[in-house]
Amino acid sequence: MVRMNRPPNTLLAPLNSRQLNRLASISAVLLLAMLLLFVFDANRPLFIAINHVSEYTGTALWANLTSLGEGLVVLSLTGAVAMRWPAAAWAVLIAAVVGTLLVHGLKEAFNLPRPALVLPAGSFNIIGPRLMVVSFPSGHSATIAAFATIIFIHSRHTWSRVGLIALVLLVGLSRIAVGAHWPMDVLAGWLVGLLIAVVSYVLAERWTVGLKVPTQSSIIVLSLFCAVALIWLQSYMAEAQLLRWLIATIGLATGIWALISLHRPRAIDPAGDDPTG
Repeated sequence: MVRMNRPPNTLLAPLNSRQLNRLASISAVLLLAMLLLFVFDANRPLFIAINHVSEYTGTALWANLTSLGEGLVVLSLTGAVAMRWPAAAWAVLIAAVVGTLLVHGLKEAFNLPRPALVLPAGSFNIIGPRLMVVSFPSGHSATIAAFATIIFIHSRHTWSRVGLIALVLLVGLSRIAVGAHWPMDVLAGWLVGLLIAVVSYVLAERWTVGLKVPTQSSIIVLSLFCAVALIWLQSYMAEAQLLRWLIATIGLATGIWALISLHRPRAIDPAGDDPTG
């Protein structure tokens, strides 16, 4: 007797008190940092200091790092996530919807100017397009923070968790280095990303339909479409095009393998109990 594989529905455990306390502590630190920037009027000087770092490092580093915060890049890797943590992939998909609505809603509500609309031309470095409005919060920072937080919760390896933290920090700093956002925007983006991750995790825990084969298949197919789009669409950061192609290739390979693995028939004992129910 054979049947299709089905992701186990036990991978998504409720957030425990230690995890919630850790997330609350990080949120409190981010809020404190935003308050200090406001009280000491340090938003602009800190922006100039970080932005000028690109004069010593070159532009390619920051162009590539900032591209890692694109929603299309993150979604193209969701198939790889589904292969390891099906529940996390479901949470990432929910986060994409919640994040898009929340971040764009906040941007339009605050409608704050970006550095290019405030600072004199030539006083800071711009890598990529000159963006002018809807600065707060940083969408790239929120995207990478939400994605990394969801993976962080599932990962049990210290090295991978350290890598995720470094990724979030570097992508956030890159938004300042390319001249697109103020430090306050990045801090707010990280905070919003944490909120998105927690909300999405809780929703994914309750909506177990995301762990069923049809939903998981849809998530993987979506990631494959996003990977193809990465190859097809031209990056607004020309220096990041090669990295986008590399990520797209990884997304396609892992997504196809995840889809094959999900639907590969497996033998079960007719006399035994089916652990997937």
